[in-house]
Amino acid sequence: QVFVQERLVDIAAVRANIESNLAIKPSASVVVVSDRDADAGFLVRVIDQSRLAGAKNVSLAAQK
Repeated sequence: QVFVQERLVDIAAVRANIESNLAIKPSASVVVVSDRDADAGFLVRVIDQSRLAGAKNVSLAAQK
């Protein structure tokens, strides 16, 4: 599951959602918070979509 600003979004909508948020606050950072057991390929897709949306600062945080 992917949440953007606490809203559940499909992986295909991640880029558009981040672009919308960056239009409001261009200097915003993206923090991808993930389960330790999350699929690495899925995480890469989320991070890639964040960068393609124009996010300059993308970081990853793990939680139990």
